Amino acid sequence: MKNTTALTRATVALFAAGCLPVLSFSSQAADDAGYTENGWSAGMSIGKSSANIDSAAIRTALENNGFAVTSIDKDSRNEGYKVYLGYQFGRYIGLEGGYFDLGDFRFMADTVPVTNYGGYTKLKGWNLDLVGTLPLTARLSAFARLGVTRNESETRFSSNGLINTARYSDDYSKHKYGLGLQYDISAAFTLRLEAERYRMDDLVGNDGDIDLYSLGLVYRFGENQLR
Repeated sequence: MKNTTALTRATVALFAAGCLPVLSFSSQAADDAGYTENGWSAGMSIGKSSANIDSAAIRTALENNGFAVTSIDKDSRNEGYKVYLGYQFGRYIGLEGGYFDLGDFRFMADTVPVTNYGGYTKLKGWNLDLVGTLPLTARLSAFARLGVTRNESETRFSSNGLINTARYSDDYSKHKYGLGLQYDISAAFTLRLEAERYRMDDLVGNDGDIDLYSLGLVYRFGENQLR
């Protein structure tokens, strides 16, 4: 059910990257005044994702086919991560693009007669965001993002044979938006805490959304001019 392999690799990578600013913090802090960014950055964020599974639509679809629904159990939380490249045009505006994996989600409906009717979906894709940054202090900033996504979803349904089921994959474009805070550990490394909403098609084909709450580390490319 969990994308264990990918998430484990992503977690290890983030923790490994997270050690870099700790190991180099003393020297970076001393050299901040001489560090010049070239506008490019790269980062990774890991967190929790939460889906909005449309229970009412699932219930209506089953009842329209003659089944009484007694309950619907949902597994609507998972882990998610994203990796991204960015370019900062100035102090306030930048672009970021990358890959995201929001995990997988499922439901199981209890019905009379018994159908064992369930659904599973996995969501990932690519994004390009416009990011606006507002400095609050010398190191702390707030930011907001608005972007487009190319989503890849894999969905399948199961039953004991009383309901026709299907399995399909789909690619489609949607949008996303989010807010966050970031803190500059040094001139090169930044910590991010953010919340994002991805517009997705849910398990029964309706427009829905998935939220991702994540902690990330960003590396800003550049060079130290001090000799």
